[in-house]
Amino acid sequence: MTMGVYKLVRVWAEKGKQERDVFSKFIFYYFCFNALTAHFSQEDRDRAMLNWIYANDNPIKTEFGKLVEANDYFQNSLTTLKGYGKVYDNRKKYQQKFVEVKDIKNINEVLDVVYQIRCNLFHGSKSPSEVRDQKLASTASRILGKLVGCVLANNRP
Repeated sequence: MTMGVYKLVRVWAEKGKQERDVFSKFIFYYFCFNALTAHFSQEDRDRAMLNWIYANDNPIKTEFGKLVEANDYFQNSLTTLKGYGKVYDNRKKYQQKFVEVKDIKNINEVLDVVYQIRCNLFHGSKSPSEVRDQKLASTASRILGKLVGCVLANNRP
């Protein structure tokens, strides 16, 4: 990882750590995740980046595996996310499409749910006054924050 990307991600991660608003916190941590994923994968589209994570050995997958096996905070956050059930794609033509976490050890399921939360938020389908939306964003930010922190700590340039 180049020092420039590492420094930038550290800045956004610190902003995420300090932020109190659940949606802003999620956005800051998603910036971090996205920057790391783009750097490692060399892909420029979010879905391609995720597919690259799923198909290849990489620091994100490695750190996810370590956390899911040994970190109670991470496991509890994943279990909470699983408990929310289906997360639907809220765009009109895709409203029957959903993702969900059935197995907290399945990085594909977890990151697909986090990505759907991001898409719904960025495309105008999450409300700051909806309790479920707040809980989804808060839980996803805990997952991303921990994952990003471990990737940064264990993959220094």
